Amino acid sequence: MGGINVSGQKPVKMADLKSLFEDLNYKNVSTYIQSGNVLFESENSNTDLLSNEIADKIKQQYGWEVPVIVISSDYLKLVSENNPFINERNESLDRLYLTFLKNEPNAELAEKFKAFD
Repeated sequence: MGGINVSGQKPVKMADLKSLFEDLNYKNVSTYIQSGNVLFESENSNTDLLSNEIADKIKQQYGWEVPVIVISSDYLKLVSENNPFINERNESLDRLYLTFLKNEPNAELAEKFKAFD
């Protein structure tokens, strides 16, 4: 699965994003709403290489640099199975939101999130 953070300032139609992934010869490409999230299959399992390849293609096609995160289905499954909000706190799934970051967050900003339960 890959995702791009276009943050509303760099709109990409999901049909165009799907075509971009297909141009990279990825298989079984599908997008999820207008989110920037894309499911795809690749013979290459190196997520860093895939992220760079996708980011380069986006820059080539649109002229922007955007963070691209590629997450393997195995890792996504591991995250899902080890979710403390489900396993330990029994939170309702409709109250959960998950995001992945390209880089470790700034320590000062991360500290601010500790104020929230």
